[in-house]
Amino acid sequence: MNEVPQRTTAYLSVTFRDKNGDAQAPASVQYRIDCLTTGTAVKALTGLTPGATIEIVLSADDNDIITESNTREARRVTVIAVHGAGDEVTGAFDYAVKNLTGV
Repeated sequence: MNEVPQRTTAYLSVTFRDKNGDAQAPASVQYRIDCLTTGTAVKALTGLTPGATIEIVLSADDNDIITESNTREARRVTVIAVHGAGDEVTGAFDYAVKNLTGV
Protein backbone atom coordinates (compact mmCIF):
# COMPACT_ATOMS: atom_id res chain seq x y z
CA MET A 1 0.00 0.00 0.00
CA ASN A 2 1.32 3.45 -0.87
CA GLU A 3 2.02 5.70 2.11
CA VAL A 4 1.89 9.50 2.42
CA PRO A 5 3.29 11.43 5.40
CA GLN A 6 0.68 13.34 7.39
CA ARG A 7 -0.22 16.83 6.03
CA THR A 8 1.55 16.13 2.71
CA THR A 9 -0.05 16.93 -0.65
CA ALA A 10 -0.18 13.92 -2.99
CA TYR A 11 -1.37 13.41 -6.55
CA LEU A 12 -3.41 10.60 -8.07
CA SER A 13 -3.45 10.23 -11.85
CA VAL A 14 -6.49 8.47 -13.34
CA THR A 15 -6.91 7.36 -16.96
CA PHE A 16 -10.37 6.44 -18.23
CA ARG A 17 -10.76 3.84 -20.96
CA ASP A 18 -13.58 2.69 -23.21
CA LYS A 19 -14.58 -0.96 -23.60
CA ASN A 20 -11.81 -1.42 -26.20
CA GLY A 21 -9.14 -0.14 -23.80
CA ASP A 22 -8.66 3.18 -25.59
CA ALA A 23 -8.33 6.35 -23.47
CA GLN A 24 -11.64 8.21 -23.50
CA ALA A 25 -12.97 11.15 -21.47
CA PRO A 26 -16.20 10.34 -19.60
CA ALA A 27 -19.16 12.74 -19.60
CA SER A 28 -18.69 13.41 -15.87
CA VAL A 29 -16.28 12.52 -13.06
CA GLN A 30 -16.67 12.71 -9.29
CA TYR A 31 -14.55 11.50 -6.39
CA ARG A 32 -14.70 11.20 -2.63
CA ILE A 33 -12.18 10.35 0.10
CA ASP A 34 -12.97 8.23 3.15
CA CYS A 35 -10.85 7.20 6.13
CA LEU A 36 -11.23 3.43 6.41
CA THR A 37 -9.58 3.37 9.83
CA THR A 38 -11.98 5.76 11.56
CA GLY A 39 -15.02 5.46 9.27
CA THR A 40 -14.90 9.23 8.63
CA ALA A 41 -15.80 10.96 5.36
CA VAL A 42 -12.70 13.06 4.62
CA LYS A 43 -14.01 14.72 1.44
CA ALA A 44 -17.60 14.65 0.21
CA LEU A 45 -18.40 13.70 -3.39
CA THR A 46 -16.68 16.36 -5.51
CA GLY A 47 -16.98 16.98 -9.26
CA LEU A 48 -13.96 17.23 -11.56
CA THR A 49 -13.48 18.45 -15.12
CA PRO A 50 -13.66 15.32 -17.30
CA GLY A 51 -10.70 14.27 -19.42
CA ALA A 52 -9.20 11.02 -20.70
CA THR A 53 -6.56 11.43 -17.97
CA ILE A 54 -7.06 13.59 -14.89
CA GLU A 55 -5.02 14.38 -11.82
CA ILE A 56 -6.70 14.37 -8.41
CA VAL A 57 -4.96 16.52 -5.81
CA LEU A 58 -5.04 14.96 -2.35
CA SER A 59 -4.49 18.06 -0.23
CA ALA A 60 -2.65 18.40 3.07
CA ASP A 61 -6.07 18.62 4.77
CA ASP A 62 -7.16 15.37 3.05
CA ASN A 63 -4.01 13.74 4.43
CA ASP A 64 -4.27 14.87 8.03
CA ILE A 65 -4.50 12.29 10.81
CA ILE A 66 -7.98 12.16 12.33
CA THR A 67 -7.14 10.25 15.53
CA GLU A 68 -3.73 11.23 16.93
CA SER A 69 -3.23 7.86 18.65
CA ASN A 70 -3.21 6.08 15.26
CA THR A 71 0.27 5.48 13.81
CA ARG A 72 -1.28 5.42 10.33
CA GLU A 73 -4.74 5.65 8.83
CA ALA A 74 -6.04 3.98 5.67
CA ARG A 75 -7.69 6.24 3.09
CA ARG A 76 -9.80 5.29 0.06
CA VAL A 77 -10.32 7.53 -2.96
CA THR A 78 -13.44 6.45 -4.85
CA VAL A 79 -13.80 7.72 -8.42
CA ILE A 80 -17.10 7.58 -10.32
CA ALA A 81 -17.11 8.19 -14.08
CA VAL A 82 -20.28 8.40 -16.15
CA HIS A 83 -19.86 7.81 -19.90
CA GLY A 84 -23.57 7.90 -20.77
CA ALA A 85 -26.99 6.67 -19.70
CA GLY A 86 -26.50 3.33 -17.95
CA ASP A 87 -22.73 3.43 -18.53
CA GLU A 88 -21.00 4.16 -15.22
CA VAL A 89 -17.62 3.00 -13.92
CA THR A 90 -16.49 3.13 -10.29
CA GLY A 91 -12.93 2.54 -9.11
CA ALA A 92 -11.05 2.87 -5.83
CA PHE A 93 -7.48 3.58 -4.75
CA ASP A 94 -6.32 2.83 -1.20
CA TYR A 95 -3.33 4.40 0.52
CA ALA A 96 -2.08 5.06 4.06
CA VAL A 97 -1.38 8.32 5.87
CA LYS A 98 1.56 8.02 8.27
CA ASN A 99 1.23 9.92 11.56
CA LEU A 100 4.06 12.40 12.09
CA THR A 101 3.44 13.15 15.76
CA GLY A 102 3.24 16.87 16.44
CA VAL A 103 2.54 18.01 12.87
